[in-house]
Amino acid sequence: MSAMVSALSRIRHVHQEGPTQEDFLRLIVLAFPSMLCLEILSLRILIQYRNPQGAGSMAYERTLKMLSNGLENTTSDCETLFHLLNVRAQLKKSPVEFHPTALRLPAPPFPPGRQSAAAAVCDTRAIVQDYASVLRYFKLPPAQVSKADPAVYGEAGLLELITDWQRLRAGAIKMIVIEYGGKVVGPPPPPYPGPASENRLWAEIAARLEKLARDADSFLTVQGLAPGQIPSRPDPLPPLVDSLVELESLFHQATVDALQIVGVLAYHLYHAAHQ
Repeated sequence: MSAMVSALSRIRHVHQEGPTQEDFLRLIVLAFPSMLCLEILSLRILIQYRNPQGAGSMAYERTLKMLSNGLENTTSDCETLFHLLNVRAQLKKSPVEFHPTALRLPAPPFPPGRQSAAAAVCDTRAIVQDYASVLRYFKLPPAQVSKADPAVYGEAGLLELITDWQRLRAGAIKMIVIEYGGKVVGPPPPPYPGPASENRLWAEIAARLEKLARDADSFLTVQGLAPGQIPSRPDPLPPLVDSLVELESLFHQATVDALQIVGVLAYHLYHAAHQ
């Protein structure tokens, strides 16, 4: 801090006509360590305030909002894809067409986060089964993935992995929509959680996964494929970290399976066009 004061003094006496660009750069370099210390101190105070016991409670509203926004984005692209493939159902004289289900966003009071996380696991399990059904149509085996070790990643790391797998799968879905001639939605908005609590965000995530599962059920039924079955909610509820381990594994598998579909889609569309 004394060095910064000295620099200011030199600037004031040597440059009576006003500070130069070099002076500003010197000041920024000298001030950076102090600014960094204040930032770290503020972060530690925030963490201690949010988690005074040092226990396993999460304070990840921004990451949860990022996941919720990503799922909303993927839901829109899936609706576009499923509507595009209604043409295939019409050619096969299907008596029904795909119709999206309504999104049932949560209303207060919101259930505990671990309850919504457990529900999210159930719906994601059905989504993974839906991918398996499509892969069987393409004569491909579902992916086999290993579960992440919670002792290595912790709650924060698992949630980051889930969000990253979602982002990669969203890209795969967009490639499929574009290959079928559809128009994808733009990138998700910035993950500003606003006044949302973790319980509310977890409930949003569960609601979006429920819609994805039900939309996929409708789509596969129309296409004559077997949809996945949504398992019953667990009772008693598992710890949150257990649900995160399951979600990470399921999102990982769904992403790899989606990429497998991308890998054979060009051949499939070629043969379909030249029959």
